[in-house]
Amino acid sequence: MGRMVVLWGDINCGKTSTLNLLIERLLGIKTSNVLINEHCIVVKTKGRLKYDRVGIATRGDINDHEKENCKFFNGCNLLANDNDIVFFAARCPKDPTKTKTAIVRTLENYATAHGIKRIDWVHKIAYIANSKVAYNLYRLI
Repeated sequence: MGRMVVLWGDINCGKTSTLNLLIERLLGIKTSNVLINEHCIVVKTKGRLKYDRVGIATRGDINDHEKENCKFFNGCNLLANDNDIVFFAARCPKDPTKTKTAIVRTLENYATAHGIKRIDWVHKIAYIANSKVAYNLYRLI
């Protein structure tokens, strides 16, 4: 199955800003078929990157946001193959691998439903530059 990356951290640490920078970088390459809702985007990369389709959800402060993000990605049939990758922002004040909040459970359930055995949890710390983190996330794609 595909890959799932969750940028997690406390409120106002730059998760959404970082993922918006990732979107800007991603849209800088030639892409096709961009699907967008208010807080999610799915981009087909036309074979220019490691993954064929990239989904990015920039809003994740409450569990209802994560449920909406998962529903949008399901509607796009994202993670239907090995060449899809999704990024989520998730408000988690503590390590999500040790503290199972509703948001963490929603994301873990989404991963399980799509056969993803491991979520890549990336801690976003406020004092680390958003552009640096976005660059490192882009390198995953």
